[in-house]
Amino acid sequence: MERLVQSADRAALSRERQTTRFPYHAYAAQQDSGTIVVPNRSDYGEITYRDWFSAGGFESGYIAPDPFESESGVFDRLVRHSDAARSHHTGQLATVFRAARELSHGVETPIIYAPHDPHTMYYGAQYLLKTSDGAVNWKVISPDLTSSALHPAEVKKAAGGGHERIQRRKNSTIRMVKTAMIKTLHSLLATARFNSIAPSPVEAGMIWVGTSNGLVQLFRAGSWRDVTPADLPKGSDVN
Repeated sequence: MERLVQSADRAALSRERQTTRFPYHAYAAQQDSGTIVVPNRSDYGEITYRDWFSAGGFESGYIAPDPFESESGVFDRLVRHSDAARSHHTGQLATVFRAARELSHGVETPIIYAPHDPHTMYYGAQYLLKTSDGAVNWKVISPDLTSSALHPAEVKKAAGGGHERIQRRKNSTIRMVKTAMIKTLHSLLATARFNSIAPSPVEAGMIWVGTSNGLVQLFRAGSWRDVTPADLPKGSDVN
């Protein structure tokens, strides 16, 4: 990554993921510039722009590298709340998930392959969804994890940080965005949803979930538990 930063001016890279096959590739979203995939080695003696390519998708959002097809993956699309798979080798682009209206979404919807089962992918809304057949069928495998009997106050409040940051920036960058888009972003950021999904790389079947309304949920031994730290500040975004 250091060499990448030296080779070009980049505002920010986010949601970085890596493949496990050699040579491995690092995937990330670039601020104001789509997505980027960079290998850990090059045929040119150094990693340059000749080795980079796009994974598809936008300047923000999660990317899930395909465990079976090197240099390809699934990316999140804000447009119509859907996910798409892109093959780097063939250029084929296919929608693999289109969210139902009852599902909650933010600007960045978490998607990730299970580390112990490369056929399984998880998708986060206010529920955890999973597919094990190449996204042909999806199944809800959790209750609403943005609600908790242990933290009822967190359930009632709107989602945290991002909504307030947009308010502060409204007199600068946001001026260039159409009113309809601003309203869409405010609506998305004010809805309780998943911010992150983290399957354990050590213990198969163990899954952590962080929500936009300050909850930490854990699936282990066949059941979900609210494990939100007692001293976590109110209004936190768990990411």
